[in-house]
Amino acid sequence: MDKEKYIEFMHEKLDEFNKKIDELENFIKSKKETSSKKYDSLIKEIRNDIDEKKKILLEKGNELSDSGKSALSDLKVGFEKASRELGEAIKDAKNKFK
Repeated sequence: MDKEKYIEFMHEKLDEFNKKIDELENFIKSKKETSSKKYDSLIKEIRNDIDEKKKILLEKGNELSDSGKSALSDLKVGFEKASRELGEAIKDAKNKFK
């Protein structure tokens, strides 16, 4: 996969995380016993994490324009790690409210 396609893939993946957070937020709101402050801070924390990852992604994407395959490989490794961490954070958050 070339770098432009991979950057597009990363944007799509981050958008998927945003949708999952929206689903998580709706799930948490459906729990009557859930403290509003508790879930608000949790959702805000996860959204901030995703926003930070997007910012880094855009910066790295700009750096890639003049870089070779090694830089793309490094970006893939870092993004895959960040994706796993975000996925786990969303899953853990949902489990806290079951």
